[in-house]
Amino acid sequence: NGGRILLNLLSEKPDKLKHVVLLDAAGVYEESRKRDIARNISKLAAPLKKIKPLRKVYHKLLGASDYDHAPENMKRTLANMLDSDKKLQMEKVTTPASILWGKMDNVTPPRQAAVMHRRLKNSEIKYFENWTHAPYICDPNGLAKAIYSVMEKYA
Repeated sequence: NGGRILLNLLSEKPDKLKHVVLLDAAGVYEESRKRDIARNISKLAAPLKKIKPLRKVYHKLLGASDYDHAPENMKRTLANMLDSDKKLQMEKVTTPASILWGKMDNVTPPRQAAVMHRRLKNSEIKYFENWTHAPYICDPNGLAKAIYSVMEKYA
């Protein structure tokens, strides 16, 4: 969520940083029929959520088992993050940005990197073939080299 938080900050205070590195960052809102349908079903089935086995099945079907295990305050936080993506005005961000993205990221897929790059007028983008959403796990050396390369260029 660091990228999302920084983009929100920089849309309001563009002079806060000299440069930002966005690593498989969240912040691009995408319409989702699945999410919209799930919300509507959720509203209709609200009384059934109190039955723990049904709630678990519901979240498993939606691929939201993490959500099921989250405390109530975290559930509100997760919903607020998605809402912040809807309102985020990336076009206001003038801070130079280096977008580093894994082609194998299935949490924030590469199509979101392309959207982010288009919306951030002062950005450059680089994709990495074997990176997932967590390059610090799957390729820590490659990540260190990529960040070092950005630092050398902009320091």
